[in-house]
Amino acid sequence: MTINDPKLVRQAMEFLEPWVALETNAEYFQRELVAEAGSGHRLYSREMRAVARREDCDDVLFVSIDEPPLVAVVHLTHAKRPETDPRFPSTTIFESMDDWIQRGMKADHEDHALD
Repeated sequence: MTINDPKLVRQAMEFLEPWVALETNAEYFQRELVAEAGSGHRLYSREMRAVARREDCDDVLFVSIDEPPLVAVVHLTHAKRPETDPRFPSTTIFESMDDWIQRGMKADHEDHALD
């Protein structure tokens, strides 16, 4: 699955609980990422678009619209300002959407089903 069009990703994906597609509030999460990612953060100055979020925590799935392609799950802090520690907001990078589906969404779904 290509990731250069987040809207197509949302439409083509069947998200498993606890993940849900972002429809109307994606821009809120995109603005929050820009606000939180300080100059030392790995997503600083990247063109990222919010695609989905976990219903049970503050994790958001982002995909890049710039090059090179990037898929990331970010645990937003909702600080509304740049974090001084570049480890925050905490971010997990995936090699591709397929990688996220396998190691991210499916693993989260299995953990969620056990709760």
